[in-house]
Amino acid sequence: MQSTALSAKALAPNGRWVSFACRARSMQDDWYWNFRLVSATIGVGISVTDRGYPGVLIETQGNNVVQQLTYDNQPLQILLHSGGEGWHGVWTGPHHCLIMSFPDDQVDPGAVTTVLDQLVLTDTAAGLVVTPRAGDTTTWSLYGVKFTSGGAVTMYAAEDAAGLVPAEPGKAVEHGHVWAKSLEVDGVLRGRKYIHAGPKAVCTIDDETEKNLGVGAVDQEELLQSLDVRWGV
Repeated sequence: MQSTALSAKALAPNGRWVSFACRARSMQDDWYWNFRLVSATIGVGISVTDRGYPGVLIETQGNNVVQQLTYDNQPLQILLHSGGEGWHGVWTGPHHCLIMSFPDDQVDPGAVTTVLDQLVLTDTAAGLVVTPRAGDTTTWSLYGVKFTSGGAVTMYAAEDAAGLVPAEPGKAVEHGHVWAKSLEVDGVLRGRKYIHAGPKAVCTIDDETEKNLGVGAVDQEELLQSLDVRWGV
């Protein structure tokens, strides 16, 4: 299959539109979002996914449903990891899921409802917008992930990710510049990551060409050359 021009647009959890375009053989329809929600009393990791993703947590990642509840007339599941690696509260809306990740093994449904009580959730086909209610609750470190045949792209708004962009000049591509960074752990090379900086977004793409994930060098190069991600307002 030949690469073609592909594009998509969605609402990020902060209510901003994000557009994604590239040349690739394929691109998943789903968008995945992650951020931290913090206040004086809570600190929790949040993921916004499609409605089918909790099934992946159950079927392939060792999570078990330990409680089935409702919140605001919507399904609410409590998932516990069988390996003792924390638990999740999963709120399922008409179009998307909001997944709250807790690090300990003491399941507490009250902690889930405490988080949900501090949020206004507006779920449409375009995206799940998560708005903190009045108070000190805030969100930070928001990023999105989109999967293509050229690799997975992690997307940050340009103003939130200036620290990721190297000072030295990068390679010019169609919609920005690209840098290649080697990843070393204790002096051992552990792979390579690409940084793509455009006018409205900074993206990272892991070099997956040697991981037997079906990503070829030509696919990855086409993605890096054509990627155009833009965070709107």
